[in-house]
Amino acid sequence: MTGKSTDFEIIPTYQGESTFSIEVYGPSKVKLNTETTKEGIKVKFTPYAPGEYIITVKNNGINVGESPKKVRVDGHKLGGEGINESSVIYARYISHTSTTVTKYGNNNVEEKPYQEIIQQQQIENRAQDLVIDGFGISQFSPGKAAMFRINNIGNKTLFVGVVTAMGPCQQCSVNNCGNGSFLVSYIISDRSPGFIYIRYGDEDVPGSPFQTLPTSR
Repeated sequence: MTGKSTDFEIIPTYQGESTFSIEVYGPSKVKLNTETTKEGIKVKFTPYAPGEYIITVKNNGINVGESPKKVRVDGHKLGGEGINESSVIYARYISHTSTTVTKYGNNNVEEKPYQEIIQQQQIENRAQDLVIDGFGISQFSPGKAAMFRINNIGNKTLFVGVVTAMGPCQQCSVNNCGNGSFLVSYIISDRSPGFIYIRYGDEDVPGSPFQTLPTSR
C-alpha cells in the first residue's frame, strides 16, 4: 500500500562477509532502510505510487536467490513520476553462521548472507574489484536522469564518460556518496543507444564500455 512501510528479511545461514545491495525500481522512489535483528537483516521500503516494483538483491553485484522479484503496490498516488524511478541502499555485513534465506512475506529464498553491519574501509582495489549496480548501467529513458552506482572505490582516479553516436551525452555527473561508493547520473535526450566508459586508475573496468539502451515506449 502506498505510504506504508513493507518489509522483507534476509536470514544469514552462510558464514562470510561482502557488500550487499538492494535496489527498488518502479513508479516512484521509495524510502529504504535496513536494520539487524536476532535472525538477520530486515529491509523496509515505503513506496509512494501504485504499480509494479522490481526489487533487486545483490551480493557483490551478483543477483541472489530469486532476485529480481516483482511486487505489486496498490493505493493512491502520493508522489513519483509514474515510471523509471530507482532507489538503492548499500551496506556491508558479516555473518558467523553458514547460508542465507531471504523471506518475502511467507516465501523463503536462498541467497548469501549477512548479520552485523561493519564499517566499510578504504581498500586499494583494482578495476576488476569494482562493483557496478543499478538499472542505469544498461538502460535509460530519453530526457530523464538514469543512475547507477560504482562501489569499492579506493584512492585511485575514477573516470566515467557517456557518449552516443551524436557525441557526449547532455549531462553526466559523478557524486561521492562516501564509504567507497559513487553515484553516476546521466541524461540522453533522444533514443540513440549510449556507451558508458568507466576507468579506474590506469585500467578499464571489465565490460567497459557498457551499452545502455532506451526503455520501451
